[in-house]
Amino acid sequence: MKLVVVGIDGGSFELMDKWIDHLPNLKHAKNNGVWADMQSVLPPVTSPNWKCYSTGLNPAKIGIFYWENIIWSQHRVYYPNERKNSNNEIWDYLGVAGNSVRIVGVPLTYPPKPVNGSLISGPPDAMDKGFVYPRKWEEEVKLMGYKPGFNHSIITDREKAKEELLGKIRTTFEVTKFFGIKNPDFIHVTSFYINELQHYLWDDPVTLEGWKIIDNFVGWALSKSENVMVMSDHGSNKITATFNINTWLEHKGYLKLKGSIVRLRKLGLTKELGAGLLKFPWLIDKVRKFLPGSLYESIPLEGGNVTLNPKEKSVDWTRSRALASDQGPIYLSEDLGIKEPKTLENIILGLEALDTIVERVYTKKELYKGPYYEEAPDLVVDYKPGIHISSGLGLKEEVTVGSKRWLAENKKQGMFIALGKDIKVKGKLEKASILDLAPTILSLYGIDKPEEMDGKVLEVL
Repeated sequence: MKLVVVGIDGGSFELMDKWIDHLPNLKHAKNNGVWADMQSVLPPVTSPNWKCYSTGLNPAKIGIFYWENIIWSQHRVYYPNERKNSNNEIWDYLGVAGNSVRIVGVPLTYPPKPVNGSLISGPPDAMDKGFVYPRKWEEEVKLMGYKPGFNHSIITDREKAKEELLGKIRTTFEVTKFFGIKNPDFIHVTSFYINELQHYLWDDPVTLEGWKIIDNFVGWALSKSENVMVMSDHGSNKITATFNINTWLEHKGYLKLKGSIVRLRKLGLTKELGAGLLKFPWLIDKVRKFLPGSLYESIPLEGGNVTLNPKEKSVDWTRSRALASDQGPIYLSEDLGIKEPKTLENIILGLEALDTIVERVYTKKELYKGPYYEEAPDLVVDYKPGIHISSGLGLKEEVTVGSKRWLAENKKQGMFIALGKDIKVKGKLEKASILDLAPTILSLYGIDKPEEMDGKVLEVL
């Protein structure tokens, strides 16, 4: 094999270096190869960063900016699934050039597209049916124990969830080894499940066990391939505080809410509380019996997020001027440029004054360029280390200690390590972006950087 790429969702040196003596293969790769604190595209989230990696394109060329796009003129909050396969990716270019590929577990690859080899879609967006190309191999993959979905929630059944997540990390790599028997030219495998452990457990011994499984596969890759890369879509760090950004917007008068979410929040009724903090599922049926269906579906989660009905039903669009998503994106009303031209500037100044929370606020012009530019968030908050930005609606406090849901949050500094016969550089690379990996990988195979790619070829070859 020419190259094996090992993707670690949420992987960073934050934990790896802490546990380096337990991870001999990763230690060897870092000490003997080139490495960098690779920068994610903002916001530093699974979606869109895995697509930015595989295409080398910024989000405005992909049309996906987060797990939700907000179209203010339509009062619409949605995710454009149909765009996930609309751009050429690393494996497409490699296949056209005659290289065989094996892709396993990469987020945002569902439904799987035809490739010159095999593609097994990964969580969190893949369904448990129709996730393998060629389709004829799906039953065999299932018999090996691989399916993208979860059976146990780490919130409601922590011990079973821990066991399941470790099993899924292990199975992902076992399937990859099986499909690597025929010595393809390129393999990419991503462990998404490790980031679930990090989010909920952070540096728990169970998370270390997950990293050890990854490390064992890195050892296999080093023994089988001419070159190995280890990379992540973003990093992770422990949460010290949660910034409820929509509460801040509401308190400043930029956001107006309506409907049952406001009434229920004031009463302290949330889905978690209504279900006895999820410890007493039978209470869910009790809630269903005395609340109308539409009202039940609008009960928010503890974080303020509405899961069964989107935000669009809880926002008073005609009276609001701004609405935020988790982890940084902010959308503004199209009328602001005419009616209140200084609103954008005032929001930036107000947020950047929160100097323990906000690193910097970027405008869309600074981050995006492409055919979907008009759909991009107007602002994106780059938050400080340890901060979790929640877009919960109807909450009372702007800032709270820690987080009710997670122990760890994403950060923009991910990881990159490369080692092999074609890697000519050793030591720390001072500057690298996730957008650089696609052109760099193609260059390794003698393929020129496609003109539309925003990244550059890293000077490591």
